[in-house]
Amino acid sequence: MSKETGLREVDCEYPTHMQMWEEIDACNQGAKQVIKLVSDRPSTVYPDCPMMNYSHLDEDGQKKAANYTYNKNLANKARRDEYWSRGRFFNAVGKTVESFHGMIHNYKAEANLSPKMQIIAEDITGSGQAIEELEKTITYQLILNGRFGGLSDMKSTDRELTAAEQEMPEYRPKVICYEAKNILRAVVMNGSVIDITLNEPTTVKSEGDDYSYKCVEYTRRLMLINGVYVNRLYNDKDELTEESTPRASGKVLQEIPFVFYGSDANTPAYSKPPMFDLAHINLGHFSLDCDNRDNLYYHGQGQTNVFTDMEGYEFDSLNPTGLDTGAKGKNMFKAGDKVELLQLEATGAIPQEMLRDQDRMIQAGAQVVQPNGSAMTLGQKKIETGSSLSTLGRISHNASSGLEQQMEYLAMFAGAPTGDTYKVNSKFITDDMTPEMLNVHLALVQGGVLPQVTLNDSARQAGLTKLDNEQIADELMKDSESLAGLSEKEAALQAEVDALREQLANQGDS
Repeated sequence: MSKETGLREVDCEYPTHMQMWEEIDACNQGAKQVIKLVSDRPSTVYPDCPMMNYSHLDEDGQKKAANYTYNKNLANKARRDEYWSRGRFFNAVGKTVESFHGMIHNYKAEANLSPKMQIIAEDITGSGQAIEELEKTITYQLILNGRFGGLSDMKSTDRELTAAEQEMPEYRPKVICYEAKNILRAVVMNGSVIDITLNEPTTVKSEGDDYSYKCVEYTRRLMLINGVYVNRLYNDKDELTEESTPRASGKVLQEIPFVFYGSDANTPAYSKPPMFDLAHINLGHFSLDCDNRDNLYYHGQGQTNVFTDMEGYEFDSLNPTGLDTGAKGKNMFKAGDKVELLQLEATGAIPQEMLRDQDRMIQAGAQVVQPNGSAMTLGQKKIETGSSLSTLGRISHNASSGLEQQMEYLAMFAGAPTGDTYKVNSKFITDDMTPEMLNVHLALVQGGVLPQVTLNDSARQAGLTKLDNEQIADELMKDSESLAGLSEKEAALQAEVDALREQLANQGDS
């Protein structure tokens, strides 16, 4: 087997985007993954103790210095772990993604497929996944990371398939899916993609054990060689294991049947992940929460200081159980001794900044569903396009055009007529919302006030729910009653919520 060097090289932009995808993914998964992320990337606030320079020390001195540094690093790690574990993660990213994804799929896509392509669409990935499920996967990944890939492929044979074989599932064309992190490199020359490197996590049997399996990283390379499409697969040792020259209707392909999906455009260029700004603020909000709880921990507990000229043995004889700082504690001191409780003063700066971050997260989420540009009013844009011009709307359009291109490649492999159409929903309830109403909607979504059961049905009715108006009011009241001592800012938001509730009631009555 030949071995290829430099096979896993990535695009120059890949490392930067990989870091963004990791932050988004951690926020989307929740507190446990966020803590793992911040633990893997030590905080600059609590860094490890810097390594000392031992060059001028003797051997014994070096050991002592090394031991000191090791123990110091352990103490710093314990301090960081304690700091992060106190925080409570407010998952604005996860709730926002669920809401946006639900808005796209409130209406089914409009599909017009030929009979042969309808059969392929019912198991488009070769693993039982229909095109509707693939559509959900694509839009979900575009909302999160702004990038996805699909390879149209078909089992290679050295002969022409019989009519019976063409009907067998194993010989049907299918789509192989790649998340953003698995698209390592794309080389474009003269406007055409000529080389794509993809990472493929693959489960294989462990050597010498028929009952054990392991996951290894295979690499797939798609190339145009002398204008002909060639597909190569390498194992985890970068050794070539498979090579094929796929054909469609008996002819070799002169382009790579790979579709790049993006939140900006369906091109090899990287789109900015729509959730990155929100995730970045969300992580900052978590750090502030850790700061706040760390602050509360220290200023919430007083430090007892004793001033006495007693010798240690005298104090021990008078107080055999040690110093008792409890509310009913009893301690013996000499006249003139002094005991004081040092209490750190609480600060409101951190909670105020957390509230500002919550406003920023609402704005970051709103940007994804707000129409782009300001030259025309929202009404004028809707008259011209008939659908949303927001980032979320663009994601729907890109998913539609990408799936149609994907189906065209599959039709070429299957020998079916091309021209099938597939249109993902791109009209959302947020298209008609004023900026103020949109902010209230996002606040309800991110704060968990709007029940999850209502999110996926928000665009099906003029209101934001399938529940009747009385049930909506009950759900909102249930959460609002738990708020005590509302600030002026919170009271203003509550007033907006009440206005939204009244508007929903009016829509239901009309």
